[in-house]
Amino acid sequence: LATCYLLLATCYLLLATCSYFLYLLLATSYRAPPLCRSACVRGSGGRGSGAVVDAVELVTVGQRKGLNLGGKTGRSYAVSVDVKSRRVVAGAAEELLTSTLQLRDHVWVDEPHVGPARLQISAHASPNTGDLDVNGNVTWSEPRRKVAPGQAVVFYVDDIVVGGATAV
Repeated sequence: LATCYLLLATCYLLLATCSYFLYLLLATSYRAPPLCRSACVRGSGGRGSGAVVDAVELVTVGQRKGLNLGGKTGRSYAVSVDVKSRRVVAGAAEELLTSTLQLRDHVWVDEPHVGPARLQISAHASPNTGDLDVNGNVTWSEPRRKVAPGQAVVFYVDDIVVGGATAV
């Protein structure tokens, strides 16, 4: 049974790592892949910056590089990405902080868990603590950086995997 828990956690983290590798592979090319579309970059106040990204599909929340802001704005990050409307909002690091995380496509090892849990979001980072509500969404113990949509999240109680889901 412990092997099954470990396998589930490994699959979620492997999916996240593969997604990041694909992003790196495509984002480092000189030209965007032919099916990708450009997008306008706006400041968090709604004003346009005049910047355009070549491929909105390759921009993730929290990203700094590739926003084409010209270095005039200080440290700016992608604080939201809307692929459908081809819009990227850039802002300061503080705008990336959130106290909640909405999740979908939950997979539970046994029964759904409600209450405190440790949540693993990155294979290379330590788990964060938060509370899972009855809908399977998270309220963080303290504000943390936004999680990119599509990112895998694994839930632990003590050192046991109880489930996982995908960030919205």
